[in-house]
Amino acid sequence: METQRPQSAYRQIIKYTSMFGSVQVLNILAGLVRNKVAAVLLGPAGVGLASLMLTWQGLASQATNFGIHFGSIPRLSQLHESGNSEALVHEIGVMRAWSVVAALLGALLCVLAGPLACHAVFHSAEHATWFAWMAPAVAALALTGSETSILKATRQLGALARVQAIGAVGCTAVAVVFYYLMGIQGIVPVIVASALLMLLLTARSSLRCYPIGKMRSAAILKEGGGMLRLGVVFVIGGIVGQVAEFFVRTFLTNNGGLSDVGLYSAAYTLTISYAAIVFASVDSDYYPRISACNEARSMSSVANQQAEVLLMLASPLASLLMLALPWLLPLLYSGEFLSVIAVAQTAALAIYMKAVSLPVSYMPLARHDSTAYLVIETGYWAYFTVFVVTGYRLWGLEGMGVALVAAHVVEWCAGTCWAVFRYGYRPSPRLLLLLLLQGSIGTALCYATQHLSGVAYWVSGGLLLMLSVALSLRAFLKNR
Repeated sequence: METQRPQSAYRQIIKYTSMFGSVQVLNILAGLVRNKVAAVLLGPAGVGLASLMLTWQGLASQATNFGIHFGSIPRLSQLHESGNSEALVHEIGVMRAWSVVAALLGALLCVLAGPLACHAVFHSAEHATWFAWMAPAVAALALTGSETSILKATRQLGALARVQAIGAVGCTAVAVVFYYLMGIQGIVPVIVASALLMLLLTARSSLRCYPIGKMRSAAILKEGGGMLRLGVVFVIGGIVGQVAEFFVRTFLTNNGGLSDVGLYSAAYTLTISYAAIVFASVDSDYYPRISACNEARSMSSVANQQAEVLLMLASPLASLLMLALPWLLPLLYSGEFLSVIAVAQTAALAIYMKAVSLPVSYMPLARHDSTAYLVIETGYWAYFTVFVVTGYRLWGLEGMGVALVAAHVVEWCAGTCWAVFRYGYRPSPRLLLLLLLQGSIGTALCYATQHLSGVAYWVSGGLLLMLSVALSLRAFLKNR
C-alpha cells in the first residue's frame, strides 16, 4: 500500500470520523426516541421484554455468525488495494457462502433452542413462539454483516453511512407503527422487520458493486479458513469482555448493592460509551485501511495518523464532558446520580488513552495474528477486572474511576510494546507530544472540577477547555 501524504490522510480521516460520528449521534437520538415510544406504549414490562428479546437475538447471532463480518475485512481490503478484481470477487463469494451457512445455523438455533431458552427465563412456554420467530432476525443479521463488510473493505463508506442513517430513521418508524398498532405483541415484528430493513438497505448498496455470481457452494465452503479463524477469535474476545463486565456487576451487586451497579453503569455510559461518537469511524474506515498495509512503515504511518486525529477530537470532548457533568448527569439521569460525578470526571481521562490505544489494538487483527489478539484482549479484561475490583475495595466508587483510567493506560502500553516488537510499529514523536500536552490539560481540568466550585470552577474549567480546543485546532491546521 502506498502511504498517503499526511495532509491528504488527515483530511480523509477527519472526513470519515465526522461522517460516522454524525451517524452515531443519529443512532443515539433514534434509540432515545424508540425507548421513549416503547416506555409510553408498552410500559416497563414491555420494555423489559423487548430488551430480553434483543438480548436473545444478539446471543443467537454471536453463537452462530463465526465473526465473518469482522474476519473477512483484512483479506478483502488487501485484494481491493492490490486491484485484483477477479480474486476479490471470488473472496466475496466465499464470504457470502459462509454467511448463508451462518444465517441458516442462527435460524435453526432459534427454532430448536428457543423453547428451552424461554423456559429457562420464564419457567414456562408462554413466549416460546416469540423466541422461535426471532429466526428471520438472526438470519438477517448474519447476511447484513457480510454485506456491510464488503462496503467497508471496498471503501464504499459514503454508501455505508447513508445506509446506517436511513436505517436508524426507518427502524424508528417501524417501531412507532408496530408498537402503536400491536402493543406488546409488536415486539418481535419490530425486531424482525428492522433486521430485514437493514438487510435490504445494505444489500441494495453492496450488490450494485458486487452482484451475486454463480458458485458451487460445496466447493467454495472448503475455503475461507483464515477468515473463520480470525472471526471466531474476535467473537471469543467479545465473549471474554461480556463475562468480565458481568463479573464486575455481580461483584458490585454482592458488595455494594444494585444502586452501586447503577451508578457505575451511568459513569461508564457517560464517558466510555458516549465517546464512541468519536471512535465510530475506526471500525468502518481505519480497520480496512490498516488491513491493506503491507509494510511496517506504512502501517506505522496509518496508525499514527489515526491516533493523532482521534486524540485531536477526543481531547476537547473529554474536557467538555468533565466540565459539563454537573449539568449533564441530572439531565440524562436524575438527581440521585449526583454522587457519581467525580467518578465520571476521573473516568473521562480514559478517553485520552482510548484514542491512542484503539488504533494499535487493531494491528493483530489486520495482520491475521489471531492468537496475539486473543491473548492481548483476554489480558486487558483480566487486569480491567482486577483493577476495578481492587479500586472499589480500596476507595469505593471513586476507585473505579481511577481503575478505568489505569486499565486503559496499561492497555496502551502493552499493545504498543507488542506492536513495536511484532509489527515494527513506531509511535510518532508528534503523537506522544500531543498525548502529553492534552493529557496534562485533562488531568488539570479533572483536578479543578473536583476541587473548585462556583465562579472558580467555571472560569478555570472554561480556560482549560479552550486551551484543549486551541491545541487540537493548531495540530489540525498544521497538518491539513
